[in-house]
Amino acid sequence: MKLITALMLIVICSTHINAGLWSAEVSDESESNLEIMTQAIHRENRALEDSDVIGLLVWNVYKAGKSDFIQEHKNILTKFKPDISMYQEALYSKSSTLCLEDSDCALACSFSYESEGELDYTGVMTSSRFPTLSSFALHSNVSEPILSTPKSTLISKVQVGDKELLLVNTHGINFVSVFAFESQMVEIEHSIGDFEGPVIWGGDFNTWAVGRMQILRRTLKRLDMTDTNFKNDHFIKKALGHKLDHVFTRGVQVLEAQALNSSGSDHNPLFIKLTL
Repeated sequence: MKLITALMLIVICSTHINAGLWSAEVSDESESNLEIMTQAIHRENRALEDSDVIGLLVWNVYKAGKSDFIQEHKNILTKFKPDISMYQEALYSKSSTLCLEDSDCALACSFSYESEGELDYTGVMTSSRFPTLSSFALHSNVSEPILSTPKSTLISKVQVGDKELLLVNTHGINFVSVFAFESQMVEIEHSIGDFEGPVIWGGDFNTWAVGRMQILRRTLKRLDMTDTNFKNDHFIKKALGHKLDHVFTRGVQVLEAQALNSSGSDHNPLFIKLTL
């Protein structure tokens, strides 16, 4: 893909591991909390009236590890032409990026690993063809077992015409107690709470248990946010009978929402058309 350029390392990868090994070496604090951000340099500020319908793609892309991913991803971008993408388990390396063309793009890294002689980063990535005003990463206070890595949330404020839109991209912590999950949701809630404008909160929440979904719904109620109902929702990935992927909104009008069937990942993508 044509891109972008200046690469900045801003404060905000928590652990560094060797590819293929089920172990992790915790990096020192100077290497933790990495956010990688690229910014479009040839894209003009798009006015809302030029694009009053916004296309949003939300997808856990499984670190682009499926053999069909590259072609499937290309097909989806060509057909649906999203203005904003929010990926979980995104992969960023010197030779590969998932950033939309002519976009501002940020990755909140959960961990990095060495692959074929270069360092790859994985986490949650948000790419926007609307200018990004600010972004920061939150890492779960508790790490998952085995790899001892946290889960990340990226909170980005973008300019859409004369309005500011808050994008919250979350990968919910897994294989830990319900209390650790609640702690992550509360931290995110506090980061959203002071923003008075429209909000989109999407991602893979790992809501595979009733207790997790109850915690999330209480959080949504306090934030006055609404769950999105998807056409073909049987394509949304489930575990133990519960959906894992969600998109919640406040202050936006959802015109169309559909779950897509794709062999490019172990999760299926979600696509939404909306207006502010």
